[in-house]
Amino acid sequence: MNDAQELNELIANANTLVDTETIDACMTKLADVLSREYQGKNPLCLVVMNGGLVFAGSLLPRLNFLLQVDYCHLSRYGNKTQGGELEWKVPPDKNIEGRHVLILDDIYDEGHTLAAVVERCQILGAQSIGIAVLVSKKHQRKIPLNADHMYCGFEVPDKFIFGFGLDYKGYFRNCNCIFELKEN
Repeated sequence: MNDAQELNELIANANTLVDTETIDACMTKLADVLSREYQGKNPLCLVVMNGGLVFAGSLLPRLNFLLQVDYCHLSRYGNKTQGGELEWKVPPDKNIEGRHVLILDDIYDEGHTLAAVVERCQILGAQSIGIAVLVSKKHQRKIPLNADHMYCGFEVPDKFIFGFGLDYKGYFRNCNCIFELKEN
């Protein structure tokens, strides 16, 4: 099977949950909110890799305030569809002490990854911690996040989703909309 066939087969077994135009409008609205909130605060935008890459790449150029960007890389999934033990691959590099930190990630599912990033930022002395995610899943399994502010683009059903930074077995992050797998 070639790449095009595999992509077409996966898309045929998925529903478009959020289309490109809706994502674009959401990015503009979220950027407006964040620009008002962080104006004059010179935050450090901390992108959680790899999932937060596409979200941050779309959001950052729309932000209208002075900021710096850093990243961290940690994962519970690897190339699997089920979460496992949290693994830090790359910690934040920039000095966080006394800074307003805005964490950018693709999803707030159960929250283990985000909670670990928040905890690391607290340990490193962040003045305040905000979290902006593209999507938040609707379910009761979330752990609370000890952040000062939480921003979310979309709430989505508790189903497996992929696209626009969210992956399926390490692939399909580059899809320009968000899909959900159909029920079998």
